[in-house]
Amino acid sequence: MKRTLLVATVSALALGMLALAIQAGGGQSQPSTRVAVVNIGLVFSKYDKALFYKKEMDEFLKPIRAQGDKLKKEIMSWQEAMSHPSFKKEERERYEQAIVANKRKLEDLDREARAKIGKRQAEQITILYKDVNDKVDAYAKNNGIHIVLAYGEQFDGDLFAFPNLNRKMQGMDLGSVHPLYVMPGLDISNAVIDVLNQGYRATGGGAVPATPTSTGKN
Repeated sequence: MKRTLLVATVSALALGMLALAIQAGGGQSQPSTRVAVVNIGLVFSKYDKALFYKKEMDEFLKPIRAQGDKLKKEIMSWQEAMSHPSFKKEERERYEQAIVANKRKLEDLDREARAKIGKRQAEQITILYKDVNDKVDAYAKNNGIHIVLAYGEQFDGDLFAFPNLNRKMQGMDLGSVHPLYVMPGLDISNAVIDVLNQGYRATGGGAVPATPTSTGKN
């Protein structure tokens, strides 16, 4: 009798809990949350527009680097001449002034280049970030993904080399999150790259702002 009563009580409780669960869920199971990740470093390394921007910046820096190399070579040649035993002491002051002048030119060149490069890089990063954000948003909605988390990871070399580990540890120390494991199929980096490149190529390369003008110095 007691055993029958106990079984009946447990069954009643179980049915009650099931009824509450059905009532809370509307009689249907709750959909699971789909999460994906994107390696931003990999995306930028394979996105055609990002590669174009890199080439554009390299072209912009060529004349600046050439001018800087010329100034540095002159400094080295003058210093070498001054160290030669046959160097005339009366020429020392003139050589030293020329070296100081070249060093000042290098400092001016560096400041001017940094100002122009910094402004251009800010423009490029803003454009690229918006591109990636828009395509990730569209891809997630089209594929039923609820959350996409971005992370930074090198894509070649030894992943367990100290510089790479130290970079990730420093990021985590600052409060950022880095995935230690990603189930196959959850990293949508390459899918996002494909979508980005399809859109970029479909517009014939896309509208890219003009390259910054050179410093104009000789």
